[in-house]
Amino acid sequence: MTCYFSRSFFRHFAPSPFQITLESGENMARGIWKNSLLKIFLTRSGLGLFFRPFLYSTEERIHFDLIESLTYSTEPILQIIDWKTRALFYYWLIEIPQTLFEELFLANESNQRVCSFIDDAQHAQVSQVAYLTQGYVLYYLGKLLEMDHYFCRKFGLDVIAMHQLVCSVFGLEHPMIYYEKKFCNLEDAPQNLSQENIQAVYLDKMIQAFYDKKNHTNYHQKSHEIQLCQEFCSWKMANARHMTLAMLAELEQEVGGELSVLSRLK
Repeated sequence: MTCYFSRSFFRHFAPSPFQITLESGENMARGIWKNSLLKIFLTRSGLGLFFRPFLYSTEERIHFDLIESLTYSTEPILQIIDWKTRALFYYWLIEIPQTLFEELFLANESNQRVCSFIDDAQHAQVSQVAYLTQGYVLYYLGKLLEMDHYFCRKFGLDVIAMHQLVCSVFGLEHPMIYYEKKFCNLEDAPQNLSQENIQAVYLDKMIQAFYDKKNHTNYHQKSHEIQLCQEFCSWKMANARHMTLAMLAELEQEVGGELSVLSRLK
């Protein structure tokens, strides 16, 4: 089954407090979201299998494949009964991986981007990029729940309960869980890497999905872009924490208001 989603997809199963926060930011369209209505019809309807090879640029093809890979992870999330947990899992395991990739690698409407690695990509292991990014985000979420007691309390699950639910929902064989374990293992001997260095490992593996570093002459000339990627990734993940707390605060306010009205009616 193929399904295509954007931020508006969230509204189908996340109540209004989550919608408001997600849609309040002015995020410029990127990749295939910039396409005209005619191009959207030709490439994302039943005609897409024929027209995509002719109409999509390398950037658009990679973006399309990434979204298609992430889409397969939405179905298990939709099976989560508790809507709050369902919305949080969608935000952390679908929304953040998608927008992290888009904002790192894809040009916005002003043709600006953080880095240009996919402009002349030698190959594109896009499904690997999707699962690798989900694995890194899951690793980061686990560290937040483990180290940030306030965030953990608001999130409603500790790190053990979160991992148990992820394994239950996706299955132990899901590539996202495989990559998350890989990142966790980097903290142990003999690597003993810090979270900052683990982030650098993640970004390096992301770039390797598009480049063969040993044979690509421009790779080392892009060191400044790699630094920008690291800085942006740090900001993006820190912002995810703030966004989550903002969403939960809006939810608590709305639920509290409803309970107050009900108590007065009694």
